[in-house]
Amino acid sequence: MGRANGDQAALNSYSSQEIDISADQLADQADSQALFGDQILLLGIELGSVASFILGFQFIDATLAIGATLGLVVVAAAAHLSAKGSAISKYVLALVLICLVVLHIQLARGMVEFRAGADGVTCQSAGRYCT
Repeated sequence: MGRANGDQAALNSYSSQEIDISADQLADQADSQALFGDQILLLGIELGSVASFILGFQFIDATLAIGATLGLVVVAAAAHLSAKGSAISKYVLALVLICLVVLHIQLARGMVEFRAGADGVTCQSAGRYCT
């Protein structure tokens, strides 16, 4: 009977050590996933910025394209540099990405392709990342 209690105590101490290690690993994994999510949103912002410049120069309204895109990129950079991987960062980056989609629609003068194409999927993806 004494041996069984000793084995149980050893098992309990081993289990608590294992739980502590896995909690640390989970925290590291959550941090790396948050940073990866920010990087994905930044990639979308970069591609959206290039598309804004192309649309702006193609549809006459280059001033709006340059001004709005540079403003949105500055906001995204400030959010990423000041709060990497945090909730504020992911919400601001998602908002910037959605604003770029709105800018694309404005620059394309409401073309149907920009209302329901890949940009709609981008907004949906950004919304999923924020929840």
